Amino acid sequence: LSNELGSALDLQQLALQAQRFEKIEGLIQLLGQQTVDANNQAAAQRAAIMCGIPKGSAVEREELSALGLKLDRIAEDVSTVIDQNARQQDSLDELKAGVQQLLANEAAAQERFMYDPYDSDDSDQEASLLGEGSFGTTHRMKNKDDGRLYAVKLMKIKKTGVGVKKLREEAARLSMLNHPNIVRYFTAFRYKKGDPWTAHVCKAGNLITAQNPQSADACAAAVVEALA
Repeated sequence: LSNELGSALDLQQLALQAQRFEKIEGLIQLLGQQTVDANNQAAAQRAAIMCGIPKGSAVEREELSALGLKLDRIAEDVSTVIDQNARQQDSLDELKAGVQQLLANEAAAQERFMYDPYDSDDSDQEASLLGEGSFGTTHRMKNKDDGRLYAVKLMKIKKTGVGVKKLREEAARLSMLNHPNIVRYFTAFRYKKGDPWTAHVCKAGNLITAQNPQSADACAAAVVEALA
């Protein structure tokens, strides 16, 4: 702040001596205590006195003008920082609420989803497999409550190298996203039985069928033809 004040007031042009700013710490404290704006001349006058500027001099008038502008800029900067902090706090509060909601629904979510294989009557984990990655596997599952199909990603927590708390925060952030060009994410939960897993639940399907369901057969035919 002292560097910014020195630059803004241009000490050389205003012929101020360095010793006039021996009480710069007091000036900074004054600025921090004042509710400043462009019309706060009282604060500017007190600041000038603290800097040793003679009252009523030409230097004082120039200094007061420059300092008044600086006070206004500081007020704007402080207001911007306050707004940014408020938005960040709102985001943190929303994230905390999302994590708490995941924790509250975790027990029920474990029993809500069951494997739904494509070509088998057996509801087992292997038959419902959609894909496999370095952190886990993705399965087609049916929600017992709404009857809909979902893609559920099962990740073994030890393999991810990330703690449960971080995974829950990531899950809460993903659940806040809702855009037609982003795969819709719904919830997450941790299995209590056996090895610890976390399940990222999103709606089953792909971008082609989501954007134009009628084109799914045509796309499948084109793929078969290309592979032939």
